[in-house]
Amino acid sequence: MTKKLVRKPARDLIPEDKAKDHEPTEQERQSAQRYLERKRRSSPAPEFKVEISDGTTKIEPKHADVGVGYVLLSDMFATGDGNFALGLLNQIANASRTGKDFTAHEVNTMLAAVHAIGPRDPTEALLATQMVAIHNAVMVAARRLNHSETIDQQDSNSNMFNKLARTFAAQVETLKRYRAE
Repeated sequence: MTKKLVRKPARDLIPEDKAKDHEPTEQERQSAQRYLERKRRSSPAPEFKVEISDGTTKIEPKHADVGVGYVLLSDMFATGDGNFALGLLNQIANASRTGKDFTAHEVNTMLAAVHAIGPRDPTEALLATQMVAIHNAVMVAARRLNHSETIDQQDSNSNMFNKLARTFAAQVETLKRYRAE
């Protein structure tokens, strides 16, 4: 049985009673300053919620104005084409799934990764989406490799891991070359 890690907002990582007694070191203060500066310079990735009802899965923006949520998604993919953005969102949702159904956390993690890559046009959005999907598959392969129980499993999982890791590295190089043109 696989354990799921629960994402906690940074402010919840240290229990309040412990946080009050902690005096940050200089290194911790500098780290916090760098974090806050990066956060100030970048916009947040659009977030989506996932609702499953009567066998139907619905994904929609986790935003007070749903229309603005979709605009943020299109902007993140550097496109003015809503169908393109929705298509990539659906592909990301399907690629993010680790169980029977995908979860908001899985989808939002992959969207945040695409956002961090920062596509500048639809071609980069396609490549960023593929990169994030391959990275997700690399991590699944790494987990399988770590849990191999036989030589055959180890060989198969190692082969899959290596191919996916090389593919990701090639995608990074492709993005660098494309941006340099």
